[in-house]
Amino acid sequence: MLLEIIIGLLSLFIIVDVLYKQRRHFMIEKAGIRGPTPLPILGNVLYLVGNTTASVSELMTKLTDKYGKVVRMWFITDCVLIILDAKYFEDIFKSQQLIKKNDSYNLLDGWLGQGLLLSSGPKWFSRRKIITPTFHFKILEEFVEIFDQQSHVMVKNLMKQADGKTVVHMFPNVCLMALDIITETAMGVKVNAQEHPEFPYAKAVTEECLVNNFRRHFMLEKAGIRGPTPLPILGNVLYLVGNSTASVSELMAKLTGKYGKIVRMWLVTHCVLFIRDVKFFEDIFKSQQVITKNNLYNLLDGWLGQGLLLSSGPKWFSRRKIITPTFHFKILEKFVEIFDQQSHVMAKNLMKQADGKTVIHMFPNVCLMALDIITETAMGVKVNAQEHPEFPYAKAVTERRHLMIEKAGIRGPTPLPLVGNLLELVGNTTASKT
Repeated sequence: MLLEIIIGLLSLFIIVDVLYKQRRHFMIEKAGIRGPTPLPILGNVLYLVGNTTASVSELMTKLTDKYGKVVRMWFITDCVLIILDAKYFEDIFKSQQLIKKNDSYNLLDGWLGQGLLLSSGPKWFSRRKIITPTFHFKILEEFVEIFDQQSHVMVKNLMKQADGKTVVHMFPNVCLMALDIITETAMGVKVNAQEHPEFPYAKAVTEECLVNNFRRHFMLEKAGIRGPTPLPILGNVLYLVGNSTASVSELMAKLTGKYGKIVRMWLVTHCVLFIRDVKFFEDIFKSQQVITKNNLYNLLDGWLGQGLLLSSGPKWFSRRKIITPTFHFKILEKFVEIFDQQSHVMAKNLMKQADGKTVIHMFPNVCLMALDIITETAMGVKVNAQEHPEFPYAKAVTERRHLMIEKAGIRGPTPLPLVGNLLELVGNTTASKT
């Protein structure tokens, strides 16, 4: 029985993996970008197993020789393009919009902080503005002598290895030269890293990178945030399998009852925190920096567009500035009567169900009340959705949600890694069986 379950789950993972990747795979194929054949789920991860930094560089060279100057590689759910021609980067480097860093940069946050390298949005623009004069031609001219000196040191080191037989790995040589140049030009300190390759700072950087790989685990443990023991790769995904939306809410209540008001769950590569205490959100809600939305919001893009709800960066700030006067206390005071009226309607509906035995699901009641309040205050229209739960607009929103789920299955926007829309499907199957 256990073997059948494992085989069944593995089959589902493979199917979901194919559906999740098919849109990007089709786009890449259409663009003429090729690469080695990926394995189900794992992709091309095995190409990197057992390789050092130097041998990975050699592997990249072989792949670009075989497949062209742009090579496609799949690492589980991530599609990575290896590019050998600088011209493809031109539009990206020139852009002031494409400044959001890859998620892997987050590992450096505790070390380097949110400076120019890691930040985005208004913070990036302000830091970029400060540093721009530093790269003026007249200032850079003063450093040409240092560039020349350190380049000669690198050439001298390379000449020692140039016997016509030995393969010379340029990466470590260039890194040490760059370190010598940066420390002498930006900090006014000579470290002579090229002459002393075992220089402590260079070794410390390598150690810091290793430490950062385990950082998230240690941070959660140190903060006293607990959760159920995760399985290798899958994490806690199996906790959600077979649950409907309602039963998932019950599961979260049980977990927070057992582990505290903050529960840690691993869903494959994603660490998710379930929070039951509003005070923990205070800093987030007050922040004007923490405004990047979760990838799940991408499903709403075709419906709501890049407005205040979905946008981030300068666009979010401009939209937020426009809408701020709408929430002034004097304006909101005019709507208190509507809030009161609609709250009484909801209380009246709840009283009809309050027999002391029936479990009342608050979610649909609160949604209908919110719809009545929003339409009357923002649009000046009474829809009486609480008195008429089958109100066409409410049904249309539900239908739209189902269309988005179908669209996600066809186009493969951002479901959970590996699991994709599996949990939604499993939940629906369970509900239909009951």
